[in-house]
Amino acid sequence: MSQDEGEIKEKIKPILFNKMPEIQSKYNYTENEISRINDSIQKLVKNWFENREKFDAVELLIKDLGKKSALSKAKSGIEKQIDSIKKKYSLDNKEVEQYKKISQEIAIKDERISQLSIDIDALGNLRNDNGEFVTNIEFVLNPTIERFPIIIQDAILENLQKEHKTIQSEINKIIKNQHETMVSEKSVLEKEVFDVKESNKTIIEKNIKNEELKTLVEKTNDYSTRIEKIETQKKKKNDINSDLDAISSKIKNCLDERLEKISDLASLLDNTEQNEFEKIKFKIEHRINRAKQEEINERINSKEKTEFVPNHIVDLLQIREKPKKFLEMIYTGDQKVNKGVEKENFARDVFTFTNEILFSAEMENDHIGGIKESTMTPGKRALFALRLELEESEDTWPLLIDQPEDDLDSRSIYDEIVPFLKTKKKERQIIMVSHNANLVIGSDSESIIVANRNGTDRCNFDGKEFNYLSGSIENTEPVNKTSTDTLLSKGIRDHVCEILEGGQKAFEDRMKKLNFAKN
Repeated sequence: MSQDEGEIKEKIKPILFNKMPEIQSKYNYTENEISRINDSIQKLVKNWFENREKFDAVELLIKDLGKKSALSKAKSGIEKQIDSIKKKYSLDNKEVEQYKKISQEIAIKDERISQLSIDIDALGNLRNDNGEFVTNIEFVLNPTIERFPIIIQDAILENLQKEHKTIQSEINKIIKNQHETMVSEKSVLEKEVFDVKESNKTIIEKNIKNEELKTLVEKTNDYSTRIEKIETQKKKKNDINSDLDAISSKIKNCLDERLEKISDLASLLDNTEQNEFEKIKFKIEHRINRAKQEEINERINSKEKTEFVPNHIVDLLQIREKPKKFLEMIYTGDQKVNKGVEKENFARDVFTFTNEILFSAEMENDHIGGIKESTMTPGKRALFALRLELEESEDTWPLLIDQPEDDLDSRSIYDEIVPFLKTKKKERQIIMVSHNANLVIGSDSESIIVANRNGTDRCNFDGKEFNYLSGSIENTEPVNKTSTDTLLSKGIRDHVCEILEGGQKAFEDRMKKLNFAKN
């Protein structure tokens, strides 16, 4: 019987699950929930980085467009020049204002026509010879289809196949309608521009004759368009920023939910009667795995002190508390990662890094497994291992125990092993190999087999390396000093007394305690 601490720890979970299937059910549910939550976190991190890149692109575009205040100031200056030209050339103020309004209207429509042309051409390049824009659809399930039983996978795939063509047809219909809408909108705008130019032909031609005025009006139109674009991009920037906040909040919710699921599992045994186990109380705990945290440490710059690396070690609790700030610092480089580490992958791995679930047990105020170091002595571990062996299944066939006395002192044998064996042997036959006669006698063995290894002082009559003698505790024979066979020279009881700690007296005391009749 092994007293190895690692081997004993590994037995705790399967034995607990075997005796309390409701715990196994909750454990499996929690594992599935953790997997689901981590899948969501991965997608959210990817979405956050995509939006953060869009945010940078919009900022760059706003920067390229210029400052709104500078553009407004420049526009105001040009409008003063226009007023000056109007006075200089005695242009009709009403007509000039009308010309500015017409020019701006045409400029806005031309801008929209230009964008529609780009989008229409892009869609046209996607369309195949059959007029389809989308030729294939891939379905992504959460959780992934592989996590379902095979029979359910087949049913899902069959239904998806049925709906595939319908959905593809509907999507193509939507795109086709949108394409036609854009073509129609472009046509309407082009006609509107034509109509505006035709209906205001006189005013346009009159004002175009003054090239200086024309140039200035075009500049004011350009400034107006850029200012409008800045406002549009600023709104877009604010929308993206709101999306980033929402994604960060969702990540935080996922992290909290995952911890709650694990904590619920860990507290389950605290609120559950454990009458199935004799003198053993099991617990479920969780912690950050040190080895895996070290893997995280090796990918981040731990030399520079930051909010998330305060003492050269990544503070995962702080990261889980402030995912928004951590993502921003990783993205901007305020929190550096080591060379060759991809930022998005690193952030994903940090957030999906989950506390490990540990199983522990307590027996007579000593514990093994779980977070803390074991307080069980080798002898106590041996007793604990024996209890686990006997609790491992509810089978009634014979149980073989090999030397349970290893690492146990006499007191542990009498106080713990003996009473335990006497109780359990009522439930199933126990075959025990032991060097300790105290254990054999104390547990009231019904049948004893004494083994002898052939030697100069302990001969076997046939010269075989091992011979055996079996019988009950009560079996005794006068010692035959002339016998050439060690086993046959005396009875079972006499062999036991010879091996038994304390000899004949210990055996007689044991007889009195067990109410045996002395021959």
